[in-house]
Amino acid sequence: MHQHVSGLSPGSFDDSFERLQNVIDFWNELMNRREYSGETTWGVLEGLYDRVCGCLGSRPIRLKEAERLTAEAALRITGNLLF
Repeated sequence: MHQHVSGLSPGSFDDSFERLQNVIDFWNELMNRREYSGETTWGVLEGLYDRVCGCLGSRPIRLKEAERLTAEAALRITGNLLF
């Protein structure tokens, strides 16, 4: 069975696994450290997490959107998101 990841050319398929693993690792680490939410709230982070899970659970996987949402979470945690 082939896994489909949107927005990627066939030549970049191997790279998509590393990108996918980076998203998964970020959220796993964050969920293991629930006592720290940085400059945001867990309500905001859980909303982003739910959206990321939706991206990763869809077929084809919406990896670019999951990465964008993960980057937003990182910016919110550090307080560097301007809106």
